[in-house]
Amino acid sequence: MPENPIPFNELAWTEPHKGVREKSYSSKGQKIRLVEFHDDFIEEDWCIKNHIGYVLSGTMKIDFKDSELISYSKGDGLIIDDHTPHKVIIAEEEQVSLILVEQDH
Repeated sequence: MPENPIPFNELAWTEPHKGVREKSYSSKGQKIRLVEFHDDFIEEDWCIKNHIGYVLSGTMKIDFKDSELISYSKGDGLIIDDHTPHKVIIAEEEQVSLILVEQDH
């Protein structure tokens, strides 16, 4: 049976780190997050989690360690495999909103 619509409007915002806030919903080992990154977000450590996402607004860059820096803007999708070190970079005076789908560990 299909899940009911995810009530993002009813979910509370959380702030897991400075410069980022999110609403998340988990079901059956999957997590979907509505995420907003602000320009004061600084990712201290390399993330190695798998992400599948869609940029709703704004522009951000992702630094892939030992590889390249890629820009993502409104309408872009992204897939980052497990164990691929990466960091999000938000430009000054920029805000980015995106949907991310991940394994719920």
